[in-house]
Amino acid sequence: MIKAYIFDFLGVIITYRWENEEALYTAKLILEEMGFDREWLSERNIYNELFNDAVKDALTGRINLPAHEVRRRINEVYDCFDLRAIDKSSLRENVRDTLIKLREKGILGVYTTLGWKGFKRSIDRFELHNLFQVVVTRDDVTVMKPYEEGLRLVLHCLNISPQEMIFIGDHARDLLCSTAIGGKTAFFASGAQELRDLLAQLEPDYVLYSLSDLLEIR
Repeated sequence: MIKAYIFDFLGVIITYRWENEEALYTAKLILEEMGFDREWLSERNIYNELFNDAVKDALTGRINLPAHEVRRRINEVYDCFDLRAIDKSSLRENVRDTLIKLREKGILGVYTTLGWKGFKRSIDRFELHNLFQVVVTRDDVTVMKPYEEGLRLVLHCLNISPQEMIFIGDHARDLLCSTAIGGKTAFFASGAQELRDLLAQLEPDYVLYSLSDLLEIR
């Protein structure tokens, strides 16, 4: 029985157009100034990969920097681009009504790569107050998706097992963290190509073409 519906936020609850190249360029400049190798940086062109690998190198001592400082400096950059993107984003169709109905069936939560600044801006802008009982952002974890740390934190806060929740995302890295702990997964297919790319990597338990499809899942 599903007791909790845990959502990725970006791309599922709201549309999102992140300025990926500019954000990565800015973050890499700062990391290079901190001592990271330029060639190493050039090999990482996905925002969560850059974040995770830089933090892990600090944790393992491959670079002589405190991990919390590496996280803080990258987060400062990402927060800036999060806020810019949110100001240009929009709420997905039927989201508010669907979330209200789902709250009658179970607990609602969020595990997002947004920081708290961006998440709070989103909640205020789209008037989504008091809908989610638990929220975990990238500020709350050591490393981001596809690592499952944040999802384990959600489950700990709710005191439920992985089998009692379903995680809804629009990217393979969203679902990988759920399958890693034995949770159910639902892929929100915002486009045919995204669905083909996802199915080439793993098979979700459910495919959603509208968030309201969740209301039919038992």
